[in-house]
Amino acid sequence: FHLPLIRTFGHDPEHVNVARQMDDPSSLLVWTRAMLGIRRHHPVFGTGEFTDLGGPDMAVMSFLRHNEHETVLCMANFSDTERLVALHLPQFAGMTGSSLIHGQDAQPVKADGTLSVPLWPYGYRWLQMSREERS
Repeated sequence: FHLPLIRTFGHDPEHVNVARQMDDPSSLLVWTRAMLGIRRHHPVFGTGEFTDLGGPDMAVMSFLRHNEHETVLCMANFSDTERLVALHLPQFAGMTGSSLIHGQDAQPVKADGTLSVPLWPYGYRWLQMSREERS
């Protein structure tokens, strides 16, 4: 190694290593691989257009990544408290945003184009906006 290894107890190679991370479903390695997998399956993240949705809450960032095939709504809470993101998205009225992240629920856009999504502290959502209306 070019740099010395971290030797602080609990963070040394005997405790934090790839083999242990691979066996731990809540590890940073497993999470990073899952996020990279999602990004790889949705090229819109790297090549799609970016549209900032703004909003009154400076702790929340919301934006669209979109191309001719797909639209993904991204929201991130940079606060240590839960936030409710309220967006006006008339172009998606009556549609559903399907979560790209395992374990998160789909989010319906109301007929008037409003979408309200709770975000836990430092939480985020990636919603694939369906072109087909809900039944």
